[in-house]
Parts: sequence; structure tokens; C-alpha cells
Amino acid sequence: MAAVTAKLETVADIALKNAGAYAARYGLRIIERLGFGIHGTVHVAEGKIKTENSAVKAHISAVPYLRECAVYKRLKEADVSEILGFHVPQLIRIDDELRVIEMTISWARNC
Repeated sequence: MAAVTAKLETVADIALKNAGAYAARYGLRIIERLGFGIHGTVHVAEGKIKTENSAVKAHISAVPYLRECAVYKRLKEADVSEILGFHVPQLIRIDDELRVIEMTISWARNC
């Protein structure tokens, strides 16, 4: 278990570094971490110009990153914003060098 935790911390550190570089590149500021997993981390970012925050997902490995990019591109091309009543995050920007996907944040509705 300790080895898995150490690996996730390393993954989180690398992903945070990429998210920070992405934020600097595009005039954003990382506010907080929303979540993490085996492929990377998701952070809330705020912009200097735009009024709404976005989610910045930084991947560690190329294969999961490329797979997720393809999904978001297909959703954007098909103009999908909702599935079965659930909001779908909208693609804002992709950075292949840093393996980062920026998207809108879809907050859950009160039930």
C-alpha cells in the first residue's frame, strides 16, 4: 500500500508541475485540486480575463491523454452539452506538449 501511495504522490507532483506550466502559458492561476487518479490530476483554474473558472486536467501518460482528447473532440464536433440530463464539460483547449486538457466545470444540480 505504501508503494502505491508513493507512486500516486509522484504522479500528482508531476501532474501539478504540468498544470502549473499550462497555467503560466495561458495566463491562468491554479486555485485548488479537484481530484486525482492513476492518470493525473484535475485542478480548478482561474483566468485573468475570463470570469468563469475552468478545470485543468493534467495527464501523466500519453495513451490515456490521447484517448480523452479524442473523446472531448468528438463531443465538441457533435455539439454535445448534456447527456441524460447531466451537463457535459465543454472543451476549452488542449496542450499536447504538457498533456493538459482544459474544460468548463459542470457543477452538480441540487436534487
